[in-house]
Amino acid sequence: MFQRKFLYPLLWLCLACGMVYDSNGASFPAEPDISSPPQQERSIYVSPKGSNSNSGTSRDQPLRTIDRATRIVRPEQVIVLLPGIYHESVDLEDFGSLSGVITIRGEGSSPKDRAVLDGQGSKDVGISVYNGRNLVFENLEIRNYTDVGLWIEFSKRVTIRGNIFYHNGFSSQDPDFDGEGFGLNVTESEDVLIELNEAYRNGPGPKRRANNALGTGIDTFALKNSIIRGNYSHDNIGGGFLIEDGINVTFEDNRAEDNDGDASAFEWWDAGLWVDGGRDVTVRNNVFKGNLGAGIQISDEDFQNPTGYLVEDNDIRENYFGLYIWNFGKCFPDEKVLHLINNTVTGNIGGDIWCGEGWILPPPP
Repeated sequence: MFQRKFLYPLLWLCLACGMVYDSNGASFPAEPDISSPPQQERSIYVSPKGSNSNSGTSRDQPLRTIDRATRIVRPEQVIVLLPGIYHESVDLEDFGSLSGVITIRGEGSSPKDRAVLDGQGSKDVGISVYNGRNLVFENLEIRNYTDVGLWIEFSKRVTIRGNIFYHNGFSSQDPDFDGEGFGLNVTESEDVLIELNEAYRNGPGPKRRANNALGTGIDTFALKNSIIRGNYSHDNIGGGFLIEDGINVTFEDNRAEDNDGDASAFEWWDAGLWVDGGRDVTVRNNVFKGNLGAGIQISDEDFQNPTGYLVEDNDIRENYFGLYIWNFGKCFPDEKVLHLINNTVTGNIGGDIWCGEGWILPPPP
């Protein structure tokens, strides 16, 4: 099911030498195997009980803050966040290098034994990355930030794996967000892998929602050559997932359930997955269930003439709308624009298929 070419076109992997080669013969270090614990000399340890005067090179001498660890980490090292609650906003600008991967990994898996970044309802962003390179974020819980849990911009070769984004974006202050809020927000980045994350109860609170704002569990804009797979986005105030202006993006094996996308008072709806603009987006083998809005919404909002949408083998049921297609000038655009194959669309309250121009949809029953 997973095709590597969607993430790294024109690259091939030499397993024996551990290098990735492009079509011109240039080589870069392959992403390290992060399925096993990092070696001692490669790790920088952090704990809320540590001290920034420690070396950070052992579990017995951890640093206290993530910020301090990011200032001393080097390519091919792993920042290990020991279990505990970190009350930080971490700002990473021009962070990382193509010479090697930097990983920020939480340790622990149970709710009582996990590395948690907690914004305490007042900090705006958990981790923000601007112009990042060769980064991995995994096994973190990021919660209670007013704007967004993890925010990635203008970055390349980023993996976001196995994280939990909970109750973020409830009171966004950033004017670029228009009152919306997100668990995960990735914009204008390429070679991104977003997999096995859970995003729930993200999005604006009642005051923001009253002003026509909805959030998204996992929100992307202008992604290139990227994969979104195996994620679970549910019970968000707004949509489950957004792929806006994406180019060569594969979205597969995800679940979007019970997201509240009802903005019918303002004559529009959000969706379990909203795809708009861009080109060559594949939506395959996903489940969209119980969303108050469309299961999948496909649109050309800004008349960009997108092409290459492939929607196949998806289960779309028990939403308000099943598949909602709008602003293409006709109900079903040509197959070079939208190709629908073997989708199960059934039991959707307001209709299994809905076509429209502009925003307007009927009110809920």
